[in-house]
Amino acid sequence: MAAITVVYGSQTGTAKEVAERVAREAKRRHLQTKLQSLEFYDWTRLPEESLIIFCVSTTGQGDFPDSMKNFWRLLMQKRLSTKSLSSVQFGIFGLGDTSYSRYNFVAKKLFRRLVQLGAAPIIDRGDGDDQHPIGLEGALDPWLSKLWDVVLALHPLPAGCSVLPSDTLPPPRFTLVTEPKSRNESRATHTNGENFSESSPYAATLLCNERLTAEDWEQDVRLFRLDITNSSIEYQPGDVLYVMPENSKEDSEKFLERMGLSGDTILYDLLPNDHDLHPSHIVFPISLLDYVRRFVDFMGTMRRYFFEMLSHFATDAMEKERLQHFASSEGQGDLRFYNTKERRTALQVLYDFPSVKIPLEYLFDFIPSIQPRAFSISSAQSAHPTDIEITVAIVKFKTKMGRIRRGVCTSHLSSLQKGDKVNVYVKRGLLKLPKEAQTPIIMVGPGTGLAIFRSFVQERRQQRSRGLTVGPTAFFFGCRGRETDYLHGEEWEEMLREGVLSLYSVAFSRDREEAERMDRGRNYVQHKIRERREEVWKILSQMSVIYISGSSGRMPIDVREAFVDVVRECKPCTQEEAEEYISTMDKEGRYQVETWS
Repeated sequence: MAAITVVYGSQTGTAKEVAERVAREAKRRHLQTKLQSLEFYDWTRLPEESLIIFCVSTTGQGDFPDSMKNFWRLLMQKRLSTKSLSSVQFGIFGLGDTSYSRYNFVAKKLFRRLVQLGAAPIIDRGDGDDQHPIGLEGALDPWLSKLWDVVLALHPLPAGCSVLPSDTLPPPRFTLVTEPKSRNESRATHTNGENFSESSPYAATLLCNERLTAEDWEQDVRLFRLDITNSSIEYQPGDVLYVMPENSKEDSEKFLERMGLSGDTILYDLLPNDHDLHPSHIVFPISLLDYVRRFVDFMGTMRRYFFEMLSHFATDAMEKERLQHFASSEGQGDLRFYNTKERRTALQVLYDFPSVKIPLEYLFDFIPSIQPRAFSISSAQSAHPTDIEITVAIVKFKTKMGRIRRGVCTSHLSSLQKGDKVNVYVKRGLLKLPKEAQTPIIMVGPGTGLAIFRSFVQERRQQRSRGLTVGPTAFFFGCRGRETDYLHGEEWEEMLREGVLSLYSVAFSRDREEAERMDRGRNYVQHKIRERREEVWKILSQMSVIYISGSSGRMPIDVREAFVDVVRECKPCTQEEAEEYISTMDKEGRYQVETWS
């Protein structure tokens, strides 16, 4: 039997889901299949792989996922020769977003490096794009079709075998242990050691849950302060706090009721049946209610495989047919309309298909685990040695059909009281304050994009208090109005008075007087950059670093155009030269963008 290894580098879990699909389809073709995260993959095995498929995502400014960084470092060793991987055949599917300038940067770099080391691609690189009308599936489906044509040409099916049909129910991934093997047996692997992570977070105590926006304002933005005294946690300006979300008790009970399961059932262990790792982040024994609350993402919007799995358990013929359509390549447009655009939850889908009855042992197959949520830390540890602060917008919105949707993590955070525990850990962020305090910086952060810059400015204030020479520090903030969502407004104005901020400008987008003065309908950060162009150029021309943080879409594009205009008018130079000036800053790491949708 021919062998195939499928590995993934994932930041949010999407690349893992793609890799799992590749592995499932490989098994349907009778291939001996291994599936593993690059975080745990033994790279010394790579020269021995006859066929390996990589599913890798790109994060931030063309960065590698955390789980892949060590593998990449080892792959870049200078001692490796152009023949190191001469026996290896490979394929790569990259996950990216064309709204970012370094689209699928990781997949492109990995492809080039593998070829440099002598590996042979069996298929062109696949480039998934979140901006495609049907998302990643738009590139993944045709890429997989070509992949299996090539693989079966290289490794024909054994005599008498055929590709297993997609409606064949795979065995469950885990065997459930619902009876204790011994009186005291427990897998208590969840510890509070110094190296906190997703599998071993720190239980921080909530010190503050303060609403920053007006009570009658549509957007609820809050400041959360967490106690990390005696935790040994260290963080730098620009770092990220990961929070482990929890579903509400009410929603969890509703999910268990729909599944026909008892929350009182005790799980003593989950034993992997195939390539899965043991879930070491779970402390056993655990009640099914607690497990569902903490680990099952039933309030998330599911992907295609979820509907394929449901189709196996639908007893109503029409429901089964509809689910199979949603799971097919032809049904992806309809699935996007029904599911993705409406942000329908797994729980809602289960109620839409009442004939679906899922056995307990398959619970862990069709709904993924809850992923930790990342928030830019909005405090500097030099100013807050024993606590961490995050500035968070509480997610609540209406879908196109009028359904109210709430973010699982932010709803959980907003419900907490002082003294409650929050499971967290810290990772290095994508945007980093320059090592040299005298380096000039320009920050643009509308809305909650300001969070990371609050940590930057607090750090620069501390540097000044220590007698360091601190370079010019400019901040452009944008919000709706002074009385509604002027986040940390008094603090910014105090920083300006103290001289920590050398330039501070706020765009109140719904301030009519300001808009009329500037002769335009709305007032945004890009307008403020142009308005203060002489001051901006004075800082920009001193080998400064520009940082942009906030929602994706038009904002980062409009802000970049504003900086190009500043260079063109104040340098002065041609449009092409101004664009090249900003592009050079980007290449040198002096134009950094972090956005989210």
